[in-house]
Amino acid sequence: MVMNVSEIAWVVQAKEGDRSAMHELYGLHRQRIYGLAYRYARNSQDAEDIMQNTFVKAFTALQKHRLSDDAFFATWLYRIGIHCAVDFLRQKKRRRETADADALDVLAGSADPERELWHKQVREAVIGGLDGLSPGQRTVFTLRHFEQLSIREIAAMLQCSEGSIKTQLSRALSAMRRRLKPLLGGG
Repeated sequence: MVMNVSEIAWVVQAKEGDRSAMHELYGLHRQRIYGLAYRYARNSQDAEDIMQNTFVKAFTALQKHRLSDDAFFATWLYRIGIHCAVDFLRQKKRRRETADADALDVLAGSADPERELWHKQVREAVIGGLDGLSPGQRTVFTLRHFEQLSIREIAAMLQCSEGSIKTQLSRALSAMRRRLKPLLGGG
């Protein structure tokens, strides 16, 4: 994650209260923060709420933030996004759709109901597996497998060792494998 010259200037201007610079930073980072939030919330309305909360917290705290070679704005913002998403998960239980509504959707929306049902079961198992992970494991799993970040990038973002990230990721993968094993023919 490398900050470009204009991004550095926008951060400096935003720290001074320049709303247009804040708008530029928002535009530059909106999609990544929304993607992160959506991975946690799994619906667009809640993801929008998490994203907005992330930017509000970031711009409120920006005056205290110091730029350095190893602490880029994007990394700092992403960390705030993770915290906002985890807080969201702690405060609100995700509503599950009823089995009848899901079954009707599967039957109405597919030429191959068996295949659609299998895909639905896999999606539910992945979601259930993510819900069963600790917040730390879920964060590491999401950053690695959905956001495609390297172990080094995740460690820098979460301010912990690469070994710790590898341990949490290994535990998360083991839990996910156990959860998916029956669907993938292993149990």
